Formats: sequence, structure tokens, C-alpha cells
Amino acid sequence: MPPSARKDHVYAVGVHKAPPQLSKKEFEDKVNAMMDEALAFPVVKRNIVKLEIMFHNDRLDDHLKFLEFPHAEPTAIVMVQSETLDHLIEAVRDPEVQNLFDRAKEFCLQCSTSAFCVDVVPKSNWDSSDSSTSRDAHAIGIYKAPRNLSAEDYTKKMHALLDAWVGLSGIQKHGAKYELWLPNNAVFEDFRALGLSMAEPFYFIHGESETLEQMMEDMKDAEAQKLVIAANNEFGLSVDSCLFAVDVVAKIGKS
Repeated sequence: MPPSARKDHVYAVGVHKAPPQLSKKEFEDKVNAMMDEALAFPVVKRNIVKLEIMFHNDRLDDHLKFLEFPHAEPTAIVMVQSETLDHLIEAVRDPEVQNLFDRAKEFCLQCSTSAFCVDVVPKSNWDSSDSSTSRDAHAIGIYKAPRNLSAEDYTKKMHALLDAWVGLSGIQKHGAKYELWLPNNAVFEDFRALGLSMAEPFYFIHGESETLEQMMEDMKDAEAQKLVIAANNEFGLSVDSCLFAVDVVAKIGKS
């Protein structure tokens, strides 16, 4: 685990792309209903301390074209937190949870899905216990390491990129929160048993700001743009990657 990763909880992420036969709304309704059903399971009530769904929206799309990111397809990102790895494993192996995911094959949830644990690395000077500042605008970047870079080298580059980003004066003035989510292999076999493969691990940058307008200003910052374009040129940051605003639905805990 990276030395700066949060150690208060265990974090798992599922990335679910909408199957082509469903509209965005139909897909989101099914994911919402599935998670609502899971909330009633005793093992989820007992073992899961936070569950959020992040649904793709298009409110930042026009502001991201100049950063050379491809258009994002409708996507749902499910973030789960438990107090310990054993709690997460017990939940994933529970027969009710396994049956729920088995039934989700009816709408092809697992057809384009990856799920894995992540190390969450805060990259901003923010206090997670401070509830005085409301951050209502969220964005997420999902990145794949190019084949010519090892996971270790790509991780170093992502750390350096986000460290440079949050160090810019134009970014600091808004007090936005940024996190780097790094994939790890914990619970891999149990996720695979649910049909949630990790054929290609993803890396994430999660950003939160008070308003969408502030987030747009961050994206338009000249020095920030230079950083992203340099990363595109150096190691193909935007290749097979996507970046988009999200609507966060908190199912357990607060967002």
C-alpha cells in the first residue's frame, strides 16, 4: 500500500458500463434497484459502512474536448467501504449477494464490468472530518496504463501528475479535494466469482469542488491544461481513458 494511502477503511470499486440494449436511464434504474435490494441484506447492513453510486453526466463534456479525452459512455461507478478486508470478503461471499449478481446477468451487468479493491490516496490539503464545506460537484477520471509502462512506473507518473496539479495556484484557490485511487489485488478471486473481472485494472482520479463552475475553472486553468497535454504526449494519459462529471448517490453513509 502506498505510504500516503488512507488506512481508515477498505475500499472497493466497481466500474459498470451500460450495455448497448439499455438506455442510460434504464441502466441507471437497474443499478439503483440492485443496490437498494442489497441494502436490505443483513451482511450488507452489518459489514458495509459506505456505499455510493457515481453516475456519468455530460455537464463537463464540452470543457474536456481540448484535453483530448474521448467521449465517455454511460457508466456507473460503485464505491464500497468496509472497516476491514474480512468484512468485505464476508459480504462478497454471502449467498444473497452472490444470487443478486447472478440475477444481474439478465441485463448484462457483468458484460462490461471491472471490480477491484483500491488504495485511496488524498492529494489535497483537506480535512475529511470537516463538514463545514459542501462539495457538490464531482468528476472522475478513469485511466489505463499503456502496455509499454509497468504498473509501478505508471503509478509513479500518476502520483507526479496529481501532485503537480494540486500544487498549481489556480487549483489551490478553490480548495477542491482530489484523490488518486490505485488498484490492488485484494479480493480478486471473490470478485471474479461474481463475474466482476479485473482483466484490465483502472486508475482513478476523483475530484470534488463546491460548485461545477469552480471545477470548470480548474479544467480551463492554463497551467493545468499544460500538465495534461504534457502527460498525453509523454505517456498517453488520455488513450483508452475517460474523464467526466458524475452525480453521486449515497446509499449508505454521506457523500
